[in-house]
Amino acid sequence: LSTLHRQKNGLVSLTIYSNQKKVVLYVEGVLFLFQSAASGDPEFIFEDIPVAKLPLHLAAEAGNLSISLTVTKL
Repeated sequence: LSTLHRQKNGLVSLTIYSNQKKVVLYVEGVLFLFQSAASGDPEFIFEDIPVAKLPLHLAAEAGNLSISLTVTKL
């Protein structure tokens, strides 16, 4: 499960909910950031994701699970 928001500065943030200990985010197929869980918190917040052009392709991996989404409109 994930939630996408446009930030006031024009960039986007993505919240991923997972029971895994680490989540990796890819933007346009390139590693953007990875996060480790803070004391069992299932919420991983990735901020300041650049939007160079639309469609924007995002993918997240957590353990052996993955999710991808294509943003066509913000």
